[in-house]
Amino acid sequence: MGPVGEAMITYNNLYLELRRTFLQADCPAAGLEARELVCFGTNKSREELQRDGGLYASPELERQVRALVERRMAGEVCVVGQDADLGACQRVVEGTQAMTVYKPVEKLARRAAECAVTLARGEELKTAGTFFDGAQEVPYIGLEPVAVTAGNMDVIIEDGFHLREDIYLNVGE
Repeated sequence: MGPVGEAMITYNNLYLELRRTFLQADCPAAGLEARELVCFGTNKSREELQRDGGLYASPELERQVRALVERRMAGEVCVVGQDADLGACQRVVEGTQAMTVYKPVEKLARRAAECAVTLARGEELKTAGTFFDGAQEVPYIGLEPVAVTAGNMDVIIEDGFHLREDIYLNVGE
């Protein structure tokens, strides 16, 4: 997992995901489009991309590549995301992204603090299960995320995660 629970993705898997997206949109030369966007977005040559394919892309690089894809295919495919960052919320109200996943920070922080106290006491954490990260089974603690669309964007505003004026900066309410 990456920062604050973000799932990490390898360069190869990012390429494969984008290629699949382009294929589903009947884009000619889907493989070429996907490779070029990953190379451009990560500032890697084709050779470097092939060499580093098994390495994990940082969440920021992944976002940059996905933004390039979004610009290329805006309106042609359904785009969703996670983390309810300001850019994602703006895209949702602008109509170029269908939804984003919001994980309430206060709940995450409270649960993290509870886990820290449990571990400090030498007690075992109760987990929701495990997932395979490609190398081993990793335990996780699941918290219920919120699917945020233009219709329920107020949940973000009411939690104080983003300001209304920032979310609707590029569009009128």
